[in-house]
Amino acid sequence: MSAYDEEPHSHQPRGRQRGMRPLGQTPRIRAGTLAAHCSTGYVCLRGSNISRQQPKVCAAAFGSLSAGINRRYNKKMINRKHEKQKAFRSAAGRIAASMAAAVLAAGILPSAVLAEDAKEWREENGYLYWYENGVKQGLEGRGKEIYDPASNAWYWLDAVDGGRKAVGKDVYQESAAGQWGDYIGEDGQLWGKWVRYDENGGMVKGWDTNKDGVYFFDEVYGTMAKGYAVIGTAEYYFNPDTGVRERELGEVPENGWKHMDGNDYWYEGYVRQGYSINADYRGKEIYDPASDAWYWLDNVDGGKKAAGKDVYQESAAGQWGDYEGDDGERYGKWVRYDSNGH
Repeated sequence: MSAYDEEPHSHQPRGRQRGMRPLGQTPRIRAGTLAAHCSTGYVCLRGSNISRQQPKVCAAAFGSLSAGINRRYNKKMINRKHEKQKAFRSAAGRIAASMAAAVLAAGILPSAVLAEDAKEWREENGYLYWYENGVKQGLEGRGKEIYDPASNAWYWLDAVDGGRKAVGKDVYQESAAGQWGDYIGEDGQLWGKWVRYDENGGMVKGWDTNKDGVYFFDEVYGTMAKGYAVIGTAEYYFNPDTGVRERELGEVPENGWKHMDGNDYWYEGYVRQGYSINADYRGKEIYDPASDAWYWLDNVDGGKKAAGKDVYQESAAGQWGDYEGDDGERYGKWVRYDSNGH
């Protein structure tokens, strides 16, 4: 047997059985697989059982092919791993979806879902309290006004009663009040009002009668009418302290004068001018085109036309004005109205 007729052998380490490979080592190379990788022209048949004369083994070709096989092997293992992870995530997703469906079917919602809509009444010791996201409302300051979309109504949570829903009660609120508000806010609107909540806790609007008398509440703001108030086209007088109706004054003109009780009053849009329940309001100067004259409507007299009276006005005053305004003109003056109010 020549030097080239030695028995073919494997690349496996000595002492190991053919076909066994430790973890991490290069897989076995089948016979003839190195031929395409050998640039020397030698054919490596190590690992085969071909019994013809063998040329030298090309170490370079073997190393190149071994690296390539390792890369393909590792890529195959990585792909298998990714496929297993993908299958696991898919299964986990199906399980999570099934659990979510079961939770929804049971009527149980996560707190994150309920947060925006978690507003409800809760009964405690026979009284109703309003909770938002699990927190009782109406405990700070004087209380809190809330809107319940389920009943389409406004309610008052009274702090003096621990946030309990106000029922059959008059409450003072520092909120927008419409034409019968107590004072002028920074936005130029009237604020401050008395409102009433009925036996169900709903805000009363319109006419209301109880054992004390007859009342009227603004149909938008719920403000209790006090003093002179035109409702529709008729005028009434309500007690400025209690709000109880005391007089019915009859119809009023949409625009112009009305003579009543020996005095003249001016109306615009069915509303008496120069009058306000607000004591800081002094009155109003108006121009009547019919007589081509200016008149003063004095709030201290319920808005009636001033006659035979001296009145101080915060208006343009000419050279004898009391002070200079931001526009450089002088303002503030005493004026006199004769017996006809001119």
